[in-house]
Amino acid sequence: MILRFEGLQVRTLPMNSLRFTLPLLMLLNLGFQGKGFAQTTGDNPRASASEPSGSTVILENQALPQSLNESLAYDLRMPEFRKPTRDPISGATYERVLYGPVKRTQNPLASYSLFRNVTVYSVKLRREGISDLPSMHQSCFDGGKYPIGNWQLTRTLSVELRSSLKCGDLGLGAEVSASVSEGRTFSMQRALIVAEGIEADYVPLFRQEDWVGTTFIQTYEPRTGDLGFIPPNILDDAFGWYPYPFLLKNAATVFEVSRQNAKSCKPMKGNEAEITTSLPDVIFPLD
Repeated sequence: MILRFEGLQVRTLPMNSLRFTLPLLMLLNLGFQGKGFAQTTGDNPRASASEPSGSTVILENQALPQSLNESLAYDLRMPEFRKPTRDPISGATYERVLYGPVKRTQNPLASYSLFRNVTVYSVKLRREGISDLPSMHQSCFDGGKYPIGNWQLTRTLSVELRSSLKCGDLGLGAEVSASVSEGRTFSMQRALIVAEGIEADYVPLFRQEDWVGTTFIQTYEPRTGDLGFIPPNILDDAFGWYPYPFLLKNAATVFEVSRQNAKSCKPMKGNEAEITTSLPDVIFPLD
């Protein structure tokens, strides 16, 4: 049957065909709806792709030793950039570098054979007071060979990874992966021994390390020695999908003590003391 509406021709299906067509359309529609519902907010399609783009930007030419080239089928190897802590996309230089596992591409159109995730990052330090531990005060008559007090603490600290990639893809070990999922248990007992002739307050602190940086994809072709990286495309720039932002919060923890309101003093007769000069506040770790 054909219907006409002001020059528009629409072909309709016979009624007996609709019995089979409508259920099929409903199933297809439900299938697409279910797929869309399963997506979570913040998903990164670049990170979820099994293969990176086939296009690459060549930065350097480095040939691996022949012995390594011959064993590539069993032990995949890639060289470092000559400036390994430099982000080739932004040009920024960081303090450290982290390498993910080397993989062989399955893209027949790629101009490289091997690739891996490379994370360049810097260490940011944070200090926070330990609210459930008391501070200690040293009087002018305290100090010497014996401690003026001790601290004891057991706590589970959370370790947070903010990245579109998993720990294994970034090259973080099983210990870090377990810390991200379960936290890190911190247990310590420290005695405080101080020098004589000082009056001061001692405040316990946690020094936390945060690793902040970015992750890009490095590429390599062993036959030619071409070493490069995958550049971001227009959508990556628009949505911030790639390069991948990287943050490992509470990557390491150190117990420290802050000496505050310190003054040098000289004991006198009885319980009196003579304050001579003020001393600068200092922070030192207790091992």
